[in-house]
Order: sequence, then C-alpha cells, then structure tokens
Amino acid sequence: MLESLIPGTVIWDSQFQSMMELNNTWLLQFKNGRTAYADVVIGSDGYRSKIRPYLTNIGSLYSGATIIQGEIPNPKKECPEIYKLVDYANLMAIGPGRA
Repeated sequence: MLESLIPGTVIWDSQFQSMMELNNTWLLQFKNGRTAYADVVIGSDGYRSKIRPYLTNIGSLYSGATIIQGEIPNPKKECPEIYKLVDYANLMAIGPGRA
C-alpha cells in the first residue's frame, strides 16, 4: 500500500500533536513544528490514540488481551536465534485462547 502512494504522502518521524478540519481537509500539527494537509487521516496509534477523539466520541475498550512488551538492547548478540527470526521487528505468539 505504501509503495502505491506518491512519495512524500506519508510523514515519518513526526509526533502528532493536533489536527483541525479546514475546507474539507485536515490540517495536522506535529510536535516538531511541521504541519501537513490531508484529505484522509488514518490513525494507527493504538489504545492511547491521540487521533481517535477527532474522529469519534467512542472511547477505547478493554479487549480482554494484555500485552507485555520487552526490549533487548543488542538482540544480535544476546539472542541470535530470535534475532534471525525477527531482525529488529516485533514477535507475537498466538494460539487457541492465548496470545
């Protein structure tokens, strides 16, 4: 999907601060001072979403799943088998009735 967009469409390394509707578009403001206009805004910032309140008055709900995240500072050295499996990505294990 990302490759089908015009270069520069997605803004990386900018933390969302706020947005406002302006002439049928959205003006987004970021903490680093950058701004951008968008016809479509996709919020993928999870449970603590800062975008959700702009789009709906429905709050977050507990889904029954709890995720505990850990970080391994030097995975290539400390756990090479897992490093080969995920290469700095995330790993989730899912099975019947558990995740």
